[in-house]
Amino acid sequence: MRGGILEGPLTRAEIAKTLQERLSLSRKDGAAILESFLDLVMDCLAEGKALSILKLGRFEVRIAAPRPGRNPHTGEATLVPSRARPCFYMSGALRERARRVRERLGARSPLEPPTGEEGE
Repeated sequence: MRGGILEGPLTRAEIAKTLQERLSLSRKDGAAILESFLDLVMDCLAEGKALSILKLGRFEVRIAAPRPGRNPHTGEATLVPSRARPCFYMSGALRERARRVRERLGARSPLEPPTGEEGE
């Protein structure tokens, strides 16, 4: 299975194939499970409901407040209307896994202060 940071993201087809192999399903059934799950997530968000998945995280819709803006063509000030935005919040378990991947690759979180070792 690919999908590491250096290999690029997994595609729908690759996820369906992995489901098929891990659950001993037909290719059609693996794809159907994935599509059903994605439809469930999208339906929940479209209805304004949050969706929490243990060990993965929480999907929800946040409403961005209206804000002042400017028309790039005319320069005229305008009000950008509020809009709904889908958001994902990682669970603690997923955050910990991401931290371990970051450490394995030698990357530093942008929120961590520099250690002083770089550039010496």
